[in-house]
Amino acid sequence: MAAVRRALLRWILCAAALTAVSLPAARAAQSPSGPIGDSLAGETCRWGNATAERAPGLPRAQTIMCGDGEAPAAVVATVPLAAPLPDAPKARDAAILAAAKSAPSGLGSADGMSCDSGQSLARNGDDRLFFCVLQSTGWPRIVLVATAGNTVYEADGLPALLPVLQQALAASSGRTLSPEETEAAVRLVEARFPAALAKAGGGDVTSYKALVELGRLDGAERNFAAAEAAYRRALDIETRLFGANGIPIGETLMELALQVSNQERFDEAAGLFRRADPILNAAPDVAARARLASYRALDAANQRHFAEALKFAHVATQMRRAEVAQATTSDGSAATPAAGGRGELAHSLRIEAEMALRLGDIPTALAAATEVLHIITEDPSLPLWWRPEAVALMAEIDARRERVVPAERQFRDALAMEQKLFGDTAPTAMGGLRLGRFYTEQQVYGPAVDAFLPALDILARDEIARAGIAPDQIVPFFAAAGAVAARDAAKRADLDAAMFRASQLVGSDVAGRTVAHAATRLAADNPALVERLRVLQDTERQRDGLRIQLAAETAKPDERRDPARERGLDSELQASAARADQLTRDLRGAFPDFANFADPGPASLTELQHSLAPGEAFLSFVIGSQGSYALLVTQDGLTTQKLDLTEAALAADVAELRTAFVPHLGKVAEFDLAASFELYQHLLGPLEERLRGVEHLVVAPSEALASLPLALLVTARPGDGAHRSYSDAA
Repeated sequence: MAAVRRALLRWILCAAALTAVSLPAARAAQSPSGPIGDSLAGETCRWGNATAERAPGLPRAQTIMCGDGEAPAAVVATVPLAAPLPDAPKARDAAILAAAKSAPSGLGSADGMSCDSGQSLARNGDDRLFFCVLQSTGWPRIVLVATAGNTVYEADGLPALLPVLQQALAASSGRTLSPEETEAAVRLVEARFPAALAKAGGGDVTSYKALVELGRLDGAERNFAAAEAAYRRALDIETRLFGANGIPIGETLMELALQVSNQERFDEAAGLFRRADPILNAAPDVAARARLASYRALDAANQRHFAEALKFAHVATQMRRAEVAQATTSDGSAATPAAGGRGELAHSLRIEAEMALRLGDIPTALAAATEVLHIITEDPSLPLWWRPEAVALMAEIDARRERVVPAERQFRDALAMEQKLFGDTAPTAMGGLRLGRFYTEQQVYGPAVDAFLPALDILARDEIARAGIAPDQIVPFFAAAGAVAARDAAKRADLDAAMFRASQLVGSDVAGRTVAHAATRLAADNPALVERLRVLQDTERQRDGLRIQLAAETAKPDERRDPARERGLDSELQASAARADQLTRDLRGAFPDFANFADPGPASLTELQHSLAPGEAFLSFVIGSQGSYALLVTQDGLTTQKLDLTEAALAADVAELRTAFVPHLGKVAEFDLAASFELYQHLLGPLEERLRGVEHLVVAPSEALASLPLALLVTARPGDGAHRSYSDAA
């Protein structure tokens, strides 16, 4: 059917319309069943379920299913009128349009669908064809409206469903479409859409929706690499249907750019944003341009350009305020589009609050965060994972305002919500790290360690969760654990092991990506392993989706909760989680070498100590923007040492020393011995006593240190006049 020529297609449409069952008007309220016909994509469609009868005189609807899809492909609504339609053309059109907008689908859809004013399909008839766009995705829809007696019928779906919608309306209303109406609809759809888009079937939409939802869920769980992969596959579908510059392409490009930025591939993200910019700026929908500004803010924040991020976020907030104001009725109540607009407004306000907090502007941060909490509390349709983020943000602000008691309560509430939503995954680990850092800043070290340890356990088990860990999230744990170990010698060994393990969580994203790529190539040669990995990943995604659904159900007000659905979801979740755990154990048992290679996890302190010979030591660093630590391991144990050094200062010192190795005008610059000694004092000076007797030092450098051999550091200050003399360098 997908390759049928235009003339043959029109003949089929006309024949289907003329041979449709002509039902008496009195039977129009009954629910049809059985097949309807084929879409332009070649999918066979059939009647689905009807909505439950609510009350006489209210609209009702029935779904249409196509192909193998389990989700409705289209909806047909029946709207009985309380009074006959007026004879005057303008009044008649207004009454038909009002009835259509009262339906639970189509023009009355709550899915944020914008439509044109409609076009007549017959010179003297009431039938109308509307071209619409889903604001959330930019994907097109068509809506057909027809009348029979005192009833208005409405059907909506993809453009490819045109013949199915026409037959559905004919069957529902008891009317037979004229060849003139059929021809008019065909001409309008063909003129409106490219051939590929006009024939896009339910399979395309189902795949696209699944990929976008997968990208959003993976992004919420901080699995940025998986989110990137999902958006790239969604982009492939859109490019095939819309071409390289369609509006939906711009939407997906900016989603993709953000996930790439979250993995710190900033140049690549900038290129994707540049591709999205002209597409979205040409779009009529201001929401897309506002979201682009928000994402540019997040990208700038990832690069620690907080002032720039605040400017982008403020632009997004202004655009969204204008959008919400425009979509608000004169009596102050929000129209349907405003609900989504308020969610977008909350998103940009949250970024504003975070950036203002980073810049020390507490009043601005407080005002924005308060508004975010208000919007999220008032609108239960917004993503559930926004709630713990908003609560944690308010906790950060209260902590900076020295409102310790409410801050502690909010940090703990946010962590509990994340645990409920995501289980033992990245967001829960982030919540535990936040709470631990808060307690450390308050010098309440016991509760700090209690908060850190479960979070570190999650990170150690899950390579995805630990991929984005920054040094400043781990450094407070060293302070808290060191303080507790100093007071309680019985806990020293366990805390030393935990600190050493925690030090390996920083910067694991680069190594993790390298190992993941190698593991993928290794697995590709074994079809049985590939299949096991696929089944495991599918089961894990099913488990995570069920967890979100269950949390959404239990978050509803008591009067709207469905205990039976909760029990069913909980049972499905437990079964899915148990199956995922069993599949993981089976995979490790069947392919132990692959499992250990793909995710070896952090090395243990005991294992490292046993591998060191007398006179050997292992040294690693955790260098943060606010604080740093050195960790020295010998056969005797672990020494953790706080360093008077920051990430920015280290990068500057290393860059200065490296200038001696860059030829300039044919000459090599002299090496700065004084600067070399200063850096030695910052890095190794505090450990000199512990390094006595060490003849072989193994160093695991990180960040800027990876580009500087530590053997270039001198251990004594050069003498007078020997600032650049190497003869007596230590």
